[in-house]
Amino acid sequence: NNNNNNNNNNNNGNGNDDDQVQYYVGPYCSNEGGSVYLGLFTDDTCTNFADSNHGHSTFKSLAGTALPYSTTSLISSDCVSCMEQEDPNRQNDEANNGNGQDDDAVDEDQVSDQCERLYESAGKCEAHVSTSVLTSTTSYNTPNNAACSYIGGIKFTRMNGTVETRTTSSELATIGIILLSAVFAALAVLAFRLRKKLDGIKKEALLDGEGSENGSDGELS
Repeated sequence: NNNNNNNNNNNNGNGNDDDQVQYYVGPYCSNEGGSVYLGLFTDDTCTNFADSNHGHSTFKSLAGTALPYSTTSLISSDCVSCMEQEDPNRQNDEANNGNGQDDDAVDEDQVSDQCERLYESAGKCEAHVSTSVLTSTTSYNTPNNAACSYIGGIKFTRMNGTVETRTTSSELATIGIILLSAVFAALAVLAFRLRKKLDGIKKEALLDGEGSENGSDGELS
């Protein structure tokens, strides 16, 4: 968020406000699109880098240290465990609470409360989730497949940071429809040509028949 950017002020050493330069620290995406780093900018919209090195060189010359997250991504593709962690302090608080309602560690399941809330609010494709699993981990027992189409077309990030898209079932269906349409169009053109050729053969036969009849009438007269 640009409103939360850190402002760094620098002057040329003469103490004049006119020579003051204002910098902004903000995030930017990598060229591959799979990582987010921090850079130093000269505008509050974080679009103009302070130097050709994403502002990292300028920040180091001003602060004397490297800009955090200048080489390490702010986001990670590593998985985070949703297993409930036993916290003695938390257990003491729950014991003092008396009723234990809405407390994470006293749940019957072993899933952390944070992961439960995230999963409940997320789009789902539970086509391959059994009813027994849903019953034991959620508040419902009917699979929710409302987001299957969206999840099937979502982009994913490879280990090298490159964002690629998968060929989804809908894309394969589209390709199949296009191929079938091309085949039907070719068959329609072939049928039209065959019909036209047959019509031409019939007309020639009729003309030959009429010519023969006219020749016979002339001989009789």
